[in-house]
Amino acid sequence: MFALMERVEIDVERISTSEHSMDLKKYMEKRLPLYYPNNCYVVLGHRFQGRQIVQFRGILGENRLYKILLLLRLAGIPKKQITLFDYNPDYREIIAHDLESLDNSFDYIVIGGNVIIKPFLSANFTSVTSAHGEIVSYATFQYSNKKILFTSYPYGDLCEYVVEELGPKTRKAIMFVGSTGALDTSFSWGNIVLPSAVYNDTGSLITQNFPNKLIEQGKDGIKVSNKHLSVKTPVLETLDFIRALKNQGYDTLDVEVAYFQSGCEQHLPSYAQVGIILFVSDQPGLPSDFSKHDYSSTNILVIRQYLVQVVEEEIGGN
Repeated sequence: MFALMERVEIDVERISTSEHSMDLKKYMEKRLPLYYPNNCYVVLGHRFQGRQIVQFRGILGENRLYKILLLLRLAGIPKKQITLFDYNPDYREIIAHDLESLDNSFDYIVIGGNVIIKPFLSANFTSVTSAHGEIVSYATFQYSNKKILFTSYPYGDLCEYVVEELGPKTRKAIMFVGSTGALDTSFSWGNIVLPSAVYNDTGSLITQNFPNKLIEQGKDGIKVSNKHLSVKTPVLETLDFIRALKNQGYDTLDVEVAYFQSGCEQHLPSYAQVGIILFVSDQPGLPSDFSKHDYSSTNILVIRQYLVQVVEEEIGGN
């Protein structure tokens, strides 16, 4: 925990002394209310005692915890007023419990599908069951003779543990649908993007044995990101950081794809395939930065409806 706080302090100093790629104040106002995250806070104490203690509770994962610490410090909370307790939750055990009632296998598993595309599914999808877990929720469907599983987003690093649990249940393909920031100026807001080579936040290439199979199909109007990066949190994205990434040739970035890909590389059966499909939701350093991102906006809803078509074509055609 000491090492974690030290890394936070280094990043707080860097962010505080640099121009940010987004409206950081607006971002913080939307993402650091006291009920964050998931309505899981407790306020201890009383105003007549002269102090109050805010406790964040919930299944965070290291990356979400890192983001909370950064936001608290950037919001002006002194380091000495933050106490961090590590209860060492067994994420694998919690995820296994979340998913224990699932069948043994599915033809297609879509990470993020429960959030991004489920509201727009066609009548070809017949709902079977759904459940809400501590880390991951899901919904299952029948599509012709195929069994389909859509899950929620396990934030950041938790995504790898979910793929670890679900990988052995994959009969045909596991997919990831979500949003991405575009660094390449040829990618416009709303473009559909297929990442090719995926890198983690240390710059290590993750994609090895399971390339993005959707690229082979060459769909019209869909772009390919030749170099995609996953970061711990958009809070780290100062203008200097973004310039460095552009100089290194990165086209797009997000917070989950590298963890998804890592889970696939380590735990997916050799016969299965991987698909990653993203839409450009923001452009760091430009007026359409991440602080403006809104999943429920009319324009985003249209894009999500198109993503449903792409995913259904993949499921129906194989």
